[in-house]
Amino acid sequence: MAKFLLVLSFFLIQYQTGNWNFKMDKNGVKVYTKLDDGSSIKYFKGITQVNASASEVVAMIRNYERYPEWVDAVSSARVIKRESDTTYYIHLKVKLPFPVSDRDIVQRIEINQLSDTTYYIGIHTVAGYIPEEKGFIRMTLSDGHWNITQIKDHETEVELVSINDPGGSIPKWIVNMMVTDSPYKALRNMRSIFAN
Repeated sequence: MAKFLLVLSFFLIQYQTGNWNFKMDKNGVKVYTKLDDGSSIKYFKGITQVNASASEVVAMIRNYERYPEWVDAVSSARVIKRESDTTYYIHLKVKLPFPVSDRDIVQRIEINQLSDTTYYIGIHTVAGYIPEEKGFIRMTLSDGHWNITQIKDHETEVELVSINDPGGSIPKWIVNMMVTDSPYKALRNMRSIFAN
């Protein structure tokens, strides 16, 4: 456990001290991007606050089958293996506009409760876990994490950091132009759902 917390602390420090560039503040979501050394794809960071407890936010995130209702472009999502109550393998299918081929991705999700009101959810791409399907290009990079911190009763700050490479023949400069779209919409939709 001590080793995990040390690695987690280092990981969080790296993200917090990076050179994030502010992009927009829209619909209650603040968006930042950055390009790390050695990477041609930009990272996304979005921050919002929702009218919910931290545990309610986690419950929404771990309800993978309902991702198509609020996660932009996700057409289906399913759990393909549960290692434990807090570790899952999920398979997502992503619908992209014609003529671009649809994508899919397998991710390992690790939910860590750091305190009564704080959670860290790691998202890691897993290669070769299930066979590739006809009609889909398998993404090889879709990593990130959620930081979920309850600020006060029924108010929680949600941070999503991600890096996504759709692969295939899409040029990296086009990927970087679109890097904020889907993650921003997911946070906007989450905020809207909890507002109702």
